[in-house]
Amino acid sequence: MIRARRAAIFDLDGTIIPLSSERAFVRHLVRKGIVGPRDLLRWFRAGARTGSSSLLSSLRRCKLYLAGKPVEEIRRLGEEFVRSRLVNRIAPGAFAAAAEHRRAGDRIVLLSGSLEVLVEPMAKAFWRRGLGGLPS
Repeated sequence: MIRARRAAIFDLDGTIIPLSSERAFVRHLVRKGIVGPRDLLRWFRAGARTGSSSLLSSLRRCKLYLAGKPVEEIRRLGEEFVRSRLVNRIAPGAFAAAAEHRRAGDRIVLLSGSLEVLVEPMAKAFWRRGLGGLPS
């Protein structure tokens, strides 16, 4: 007989942290000069061309502001941003809730529509700080 395993699903943006990780990262990249006015214009134009009734929805799906940027540099900047700006914003209650689910044997799932370069280091930090180590 197969025993069903429960899952505890935690949403990153607006739940575990009180902001949009991707929007904060875009602002960070603009401040550092990595993303410039041309990148932003290309992003907005692409979002407007989708024909979607919601420009904001289109912009969330479109990542053209990163077009042509070196992947490893964006990954490094993402990890640095998570360490310096996001980890300290994790809601303390999120750690307690995740630890409770872990003790109950539930699978812990971190859900996000954000960038992989932010979600991966955030998931590792969440496990290390809140759950005492990375899962096996």
